[in-house]
Amino acid sequence: MDDTPNLGLPYIMAAQSQKHVTHNEAIRALDAIVQLSVLDRDLSEPPESPAEGARYIVADSPIGAWADHAGDIAAYQDGAWMLYAPREGWIAWVADEETAVVFSGSAWTALSTGEGGGGGSGDFATLGINTDADTTNRLAVSADATLLSHDGNDHRLKINKATTTDTASLLYQTGFSGRAEMGLAGDDDFHFKVSADGTSWNEAIVIDKDTGAVSFPNTTIGGSGGVGGPGSSTDGNIATFDGTSGDAISDSGKAVSIDGTFAANSDAKVPTEKAVKTYVASAIDAVRDGVSSAYDTLAELAAGLAGKLTAASNLSDLASAATARTNLGLAIGTNVQAYSANLTTFAAIAPSSNVQSLLGAANYAAMRAQLDLEAGTDFYSKSAVDAAFQPLDSDLTAVASLSPSNDDVLQRKSGSWTNRTPAQLTADLSAFTGDSGSGGIKGLVPAPTAGDAAGGKFLRADGSWAAPAGGGGSATRELLTAARTYYVRTDGSDTNNGLANTSGGAFATMQKALDVVGTLDLSIYDVTVQVAAGTYTAGVSLSGAFVGAGSVTLRGDPTTPANVVISTTGSHCISASGDGVHFNVSGFKLQTTTSGSCLSAGKGARISVTGAIEFGSAATYHCAADASNIDLTSISYKISGGAGVHFASVSGANISAVNCTVTLTGTPAFATAFAYATSLSMVVSLLMTYSGSATGKRYDISGNSVVNTFGGGASALPGGTAGSTATGGQYL
Repeated sequence: MDDTPNLGLPYIMAAQSQKHVTHNEAIRALDAIVQLSVLDRDLSEPPESPAEGARYIVADSPIGAWADHAGDIAAYQDGAWMLYAPREGWIAWVADEETAVVFSGSAWTALSTGEGGGGGSGDFATLGINTDADTTNRLAVSADATLLSHDGNDHRLKINKATTTDTASLLYQTGFSGRAEMGLAGDDDFHFKVSADGTSWNEAIVIDKDTGAVSFPNTTIGGSGGVGGPGSSTDGNIATFDGTSGDAISDSGKAVSIDGTFAANSDAKVPTEKAVKTYVASAIDAVRDGVSSAYDTLAELAAGLAGKLTAASNLSDLASAATARTNLGLAIGTNVQAYSANLTTFAAIAPSSNVQSLLGAANYAAMRAQLDLEAGTDFYSKSAVDAAFQPLDSDLTAVASLSPSNDDVLQRKSGSWTNRTPAQLTADLSAFTGDSGSGGIKGLVPAPTAGDAAGGKFLRADGSWAAPAGGGGSATRELLTAARTYYVRTDGSDTNNGLANTSGGAFATMQKALDVVGTLDLSIYDVTVQVAAGTYTAGVSLSGAFVGAGSVTLRGDPTTPANVVISTTGSHCISASGDGVHFNVSGFKLQTTTSGSCLSAGKGARISVTGAIEFGSAATYHCAADASNIDLTSISYKISGGAGVHFASVSGANISAVNCTVTLTGTPAFATAFAYATSLSMVVSLLMTYSGSATGKRYDISGNSVVNTFGGGASALPGGTAGSTATGGQYL
């Protein structure tokens, strides 16, 4: 067993070198998880400037350095984030909430003291203060007084019931036997009740919920000591308050009339609404019955009421103009003219005698005579017009309907007139395909492609661009006279020249940039391919050496490699093959799916990692060297995902990792081993510092190959199980 069973702290193995590394790793873990107090548990991404030793509980859906670690303990130690998986029962104090939480095995929840407990915070099933609580009286207090005070302004005590027929009230008891109760008792009216024995109850006051009316179910108004009334009164009379007599209530002497007859005026009767309506209805009927049946029309009625109607009582009082016309026997278009604003306007015009005479002319000839118009002098005849003007032409009509732009040409094409742009005319012309003697035809010369001029190409007789026979070498390459930077952006285009860090200047792919560098003579100058932030799904593959003594660097973001991601499916992220192929890599997060390695060097190539880099999950290997070299020297890099192997060296290859600080996050798994060497190959791990943990074998060595940690011991490389050697393999 390499780790402790509860906290997963690494043991110092027998005969292990660099024991301080393992010891410090255990001390660092203890510092993070013992007496656990975190600053916050609501963050999904790391804070920008954490203090050394700061601890957090990672919230749901984490990103960045905390990705895939929801619920884990994140501790900022030695300038990097360390992630620790909690175990069931761990307790942590959350400073910004001032509360304690416990890990259930799947989630962090507030720490509760349990049923009936006191102190702390959380949910309680019952709470008894100086007395026992039970399932009916879940909150019980035994004291001389209970104070419920405001917290700055108001304070309200709320008693809530489930349905209308339930009870929400305050009960007053003597010896735990009810004596008085007020509240919503069995309905939503407000009740005041009293009891002599706690069993039989009497309603004292009831306040209606809808009207607010107050009733006294067991109290009579009047009698001795109450409001008095007269000894006798007339049946049906209205009672009023009389301030002049000894009694507060007296007989008004006024009765309520409900029949509506109103036989005589009387101050002794007060009519009801029904009586008034009955009286008015009978009066209207009397008026209707008094009208003579001989008045069948408005005219008859007007004659009968001559001199009795006011101006306001004329036809305008009818429901509408249509009703008035009907009563008068008038029909629009028959005996009355429909209203027209034009007729009103015309009626106001007083034409001169000349105009009246012109309008009355018998025909056009008469009108021309009155106007003194002579054909051929004052106007043209149709035959004269036909002789003087251009006859109608369909071609001219078609051309006149076109709307050409500047530089357009009018062309008759496919039987119709059309305006053609220069580009369209060019497309109609045949391409140049060679001299007529070889069967070619005359036509447009093909445009050269990017790099043809720099490559010294000429137009051949067969219509193609090519370098002259015997050419090549530096004579056809652009010779650098200063260092150069090419730019790659996700919004760039491979048709750009790559020399400006803009969408209109940068390349879209790293492959295009390195292909262009391959056409240069570097001389003594260095070239950098600067890749902007973003995710690139196309990898890079080189199979030919660069010309010149300068170096070539593929550079992302060395400060935060995760900002520039190369994520491929079924291919390597960065690969090189062939003798003399060499370039530098820095500032990328590399990951593959289905198949492919993050870095792959073969057949004499060399890849040098010169700056920070991050290895994510890889379908095959992180670093794969086949008869080639991969160097990682004096850098800090991260391993955030698993792979088949981290260092895979075969067929005489060499992978050299020297003086690097490596941070493993999320416990990556290595299916074969962390380091693998076979067939006379070597993996060097010198002065390396590894933090974090991994699963899988530490090393797998065979075929007379060597993994050299320079005495680092069996646990010098990350892993969950011991390494193995076979067929001449050596672990040093």
